[in-house]
Amino acid sequence: MCGRCAAKKGYDPSDLTRAHYNKADTDDHLSRLLYVDLKTYLPGDILVKVDRMSMANSLEVRAPLLDHKVIEFAARLSTNLKYHNGEKKYILKKAFEKILPPEVMYRKKMGFCVPLADWLRGELKDFTAGHLFTEGQGVRQIFKVSEVQKIWDLHQAGTNNYGTILWGILMFELWGRN
Repeated sequence: MCGRCAAKKGYDPSDLTRAHYNKADTDDHLSRLLYVDLKTYLPGDILVKVDRMSMANSLEVRAPLLDHKVIEFAARLSTNLKYHNGEKKYILKKAFEKILPPEVMYRKKMGFCVPLADWLRGELKDFTAGHLFTEGQGVRQIFKVSEVQKIWDLHQAGTNNYGTILWGILMFELWGRN
């Protein structure tokens, strides 16, 4: 057994999650899950990304809904005000429904995604085409170039978004060349 493997023996990645879940000062399951997110996912993922990207652009960002008074208030709310008939953030949406239009209030959740589709149609178009459709060590060894070309053409026409697939193929090509 390698040294790194021995060091992980007995490690359970759910230990941290379980510890926070059990530490939550409530018997309510949803409130406990939200507490786990507050202690793990927000500081270890979402807030780190926002902080790094804002600093990289000389911006100061604040998350007003994460003010400790707001968090403490929200933690005391009953579960049916947080999640009601399948609707997440129920009380928040009710509070803003007369201010915000429904298309904003009820739109699909959006993450922090890289604009691959736009890049591959714009500033990275020539670079990508130059690598995918010339002799190299990656694409031509594994993929049918004619099929990659079909995906490329559909993406460029804007009829489909194949940004993630094309990005993966480009990375494979660049890896093959190196």
